[in-house]
Amino acid sequence: MLFDHSITAAAALSFALLLATTIPNKVASAETPCQCTFTSADPADCVVYGQLGDGNLIPWSVASQECLDAFKIKDEAIDPTTLSNMFPNADGTAGSVSGFVNYLRFDDGSVASSIKAGFPQFYAESDASPGKMVL
Repeated sequence: MLFDHSITAAAALSFALLLATTIPNKVASAETPCQCTFTSADPADCVVYGQLGDGNLIPWSVASQECLDAFKIKDEAIDPTTLSNMFPNADGTAGSVSGFVNYLRFDDGSVASSIKAGFPQFYAESDASPGKMVL
């Protein structure tokens, strides 16, 4: 199967966003760690640490509701079993990007639809089935 590199990049970005919200922070830092639970109980300054692949840790602050709304990010995540089947390691190694792309292509659930809605350059609402996002 041939993939458009921009769709694969969008899927990888989606996965990174989901991974950041579904895997608890296990990184120690010099700052006081804030164990973000990504619920309304989190303090406004809650931070988790991650990296972009260069080995340097960077802080990721909890997004405001306005930011989440602007990117159409909902308080949902891919089922942990499905996610671990696609990406068995928390750092993304040994992951299956094609599995993730296929998840987006063939799943019509609310989580997949939310991810698709965040990428209007690739997905649009179906004329035949309102609420369903299609390529």
